[in-house]
Amino acid sequence: YESLGFSVVDRRADAYDDGDALVLRLE
Repeated sequence: YESLGFSVVDRRADAYDDGDALVLRLE
């Protein structure tokens, strides 16, 4: 996601049953 101009600020493992959800910040 960094290549899209986003920075990963947190990973929420409890957000989805099928994997991690990334909390992104648009730079």
